[in-house]
Amino acid sequence: MEKETIKILRELFIPSAVIVATFSYLVACSLMKTNPTLSNFLAILIFTAALNSFNNYFDIPEDMLSKPTRPLPSQKIRPWKSLIFASILLIVSVLASYENGLSFQIMIIWAILAVLYSVPPIRLKKMPILNTSLIATNYIILPWLLAWSQTNIIFPIGLIAILFIIAFGSVISKDFEDERADEIMKNRTIPVIFGTKRAALITKVMTIGGVLSLMVYLLTYSVTVSLLCLPALITYLYVSKNLEKRNGRKTLATEFMVGGALSLVPLLVI
Repeated sequence: MEKETIKILRELFIPSAVIVATFSYLVACSLMKTNPTLSNFLAILIFTAALNSFNNYFDIPEDMLSKPTRPLPSQKIRPWKSLIFASILLIVSVLASYENGLSFQIMIIWAILAVLYSVPPIRLKKMPILNTSLIATNYIILPWLLAWSQTNIIFPIGLIAILFIIAFGSVISKDFEDERADEIMKNRTIPVIFGTKRAALITKVMTIGGVLSLMVYLLTYSVTVSLLCLPALITYLYVSKNLEKRNGRKTLATEFMVGGALSLVPLLVI
């Protein structure tokens, strides 16, 4: 029982996803001149794990085709236990934000979206564009909304739009790994809709173009701040070089997530 619990926790807490989501919240708090709260920090951390677990549970048929050795499709973890863990974590993530009324309302909305994303018959994951958008919101929109809920400042829509474009492009990179399985299961991801080469081009344009747009935006502060985007730009240029060749192989999603995190770094010094 103890060993299985550990396996479930490892399956839930994917380091890159958790780190980027929580780091995004800390950056947002820094930019909006508000102190991070433990409740909102935990809400994002736990919600990211719950979202991942819900998705993994309802993706078992797809994973049996593309990743049969993973804990759930290989039955190393009993699926019903993983679902219980995910449900508990989702509830806890919402309750964690209870002390702030606006944060609580935001978390309720995102919890509903998490369920609708994965659970049949609605399963928003099968809906083109919307599926990728919902995952991207977990790394940018949700953390920034929670930070904004702690302040009285105007929500920085222009900056958020640029960061969302970068996040959207980064999220697409994960879909290359599952392209064949998604096509069979009729999950309308970007690679399935547009094909591998066009999807790779979309990913490059959104990530590299997004970082270049961010550099232009940050010129309003200083050239030095703008140049701090170079590590993110170099990362995206490097990892996107052979992106279209990754179908069915080891994903580059972690490297794209690193690029996303690096694009947030300049905002810490504004």
